[in-house]
Amino acid sequence: MIHELKNLFKKTNCEVSMNYSFKIPLFVASMALIAVVFAACTDHFEDMNTPPTSVTEIDPNLVLTGVLRNDGIELGNYTWNQTRTVGSWAQHWSQVTGGDIMPDYYQPDLRNEDSWWEWHYPNYLKNIDRVQALLLDISEGDEMDRLVRSRLAIARIYEVRIWDRVTASLGDVPFTEAIQGLELNTTPAYDPQEEIYPALLEQLSTNIDRLTDGDVSYGSADIIYGGDIDKWRRYGNTLLLRTALRVSNADPGMAEQYATQAMNGDLISNHDESAMLTTENDVFGFQSHPILAEYRTGFAQEAVLAEHLVETLTDLDDPRLTLIAEPTQDSKDAGCEADPIAPDFTVCEYVGAPVNLPAGDYDALGPDQFSFPANAVWVDDGRANRMQVLHYAESLFLQAEAALRGWGGTRADAEVYFEQGVRAGLEIEPYSDFLTDEAQILAFVDQHGTLSADDEEALEQIMTHKWISLFSQGSEAYFEWRRTGYPDLDPGPGTDGITNGEIPRRLMYPRQERALNSTNLDAAISNQGPDDYTTRMWIDPQ
Repeated sequence: MIHELKNLFKKTNCEVSMNYSFKIPLFVASMALIAVVFAACTDHFEDMNTPPTSVTEIDPNLVLTGVLRNDGIELGNYTWNQTRTVGSWAQHWSQVTGGDIMPDYYQPDLRNEDSWWEWHYPNYLKNIDRVQALLLDISEGDEMDRLVRSRLAIARIYEVRIWDRVTASLGDVPFTEAIQGLELNTTPAYDPQEEIYPALLEQLSTNIDRLTDGDVSYGSADIIYGGDIDKWRRYGNTLLLRTALRVSNADPGMAEQYATQAMNGDLISNHDESAMLTTENDVFGFQSHPILAEYRTGFAQEAVLAEHLVETLTDLDDPRLTLIAEPTQDSKDAGCEADPIAPDFTVCEYVGAPVNLPAGDYDALGPDQFSFPANAVWVDDGRANRMQVLHYAESLFLQAEAALRGWGGTRADAEVYFEQGVRAGLEIEPYSDFLTDEAQILAFVDQHGTLSADDEEALEQIMTHKWISLFSQGSEAYFEWRRTGYPDLDPGPGTDGITNGEIPRRLMYPRQERALNSTNLDAAISNQGPDDYTTRMWIDPQ
């Protein structure tokens, strides 16, 4: 045993002098030598047991980068949920499903709620919570330390964007007890939506006030604003206005309070202040823009542009028509050349697909007579389109609606905001790369930039132009249609036997919650109503 211990000393680079003439039991000698070994090695133990390339400290800045990228690009704009579920319900898209079956999002075996839930809870929400915990470690719990104050505020402002999408999609969800897996709370209770939104609005209000010029910020790790605290203040106020209007049906008093507060603050006021995310080439040299990614993988062949979107753009003589839609393949076969600026409309046809057709009808129609996204704008590997998070045009339409309601503005203000919003909608990336004729822009604004004298018709105008501007943001387009009823969408004949002729009002709860948290899920269903597509949540018009 002494020989084995001596070899151990050599392996650990620790040398100990031993007198083998000690007249003590071998066992006692062995234990004493082990103690000496560990005492001798204490000064170098950590160095010897730490791989030289390992990460021993997590940088909260880099964790934030991951949240912004993954939430904004992978989920916040496109992907399966944004095109083939809520994007189809908002009728930007019309899912074309081959075979004698209903659209995927109505088929229990093909619904994507489990993945959607996992994106939000164990990923985006858990990581944005981790950013805050790491920052508080730096300041030893002092939230007002200038090293962390504004960074905490930015993380908490962005966190509201994620929570809003979760509850606006489902209704009652785990909130107060959520994101506590490490504390062994793996079965969190569901909070009523009417308690979640007041907390979100207060979180926004508090953290907008905490943003302080001159504080340490995220710098280049902030892939939206590069650490610009003033732009985050404008984003926060614009998000506060959006979230306040979200509850306009359920609690008009609370909505007016926070909307007025936001209207009196600094809002996104030009395109340079828009919240956008830059896409980059992936490891194969392809752009990571998700519409392009869907086409590259072939999945987008089941998600063509919807009839209502294409017809609305056509009726308005909207120059974005040819920047959103590609001519039908049938018309290209007949000689149409797909010039996105000056197509020959005598040959080129732009046709959206009907939504929710009865089973099997899509196959009979065939894809060649419908329009997919414009190749030159959305499906070109050479383009690096930025992702829309919250843009200037949306800020203007939010202000127009608030002012129309008399919340922080007047009827005259609403008309100014609306006119500016109509113009800004033509200037959103990527349209701004193509629509460079000022006369064309002015002509469109002159024709469509005046609000009706009737308040309800004026609201419909605001929401219709906003709905167009939100193309590529399926969730937000869907939420705003559901809240206001504008534009007026036809659910399609295929919904008769599935949702009783209604466009769905919510996603369904994930199946994994039924297996892992059934008691709390049952309580939520008892409070809110059946777990189906047509149950109306608290913020939904009743």
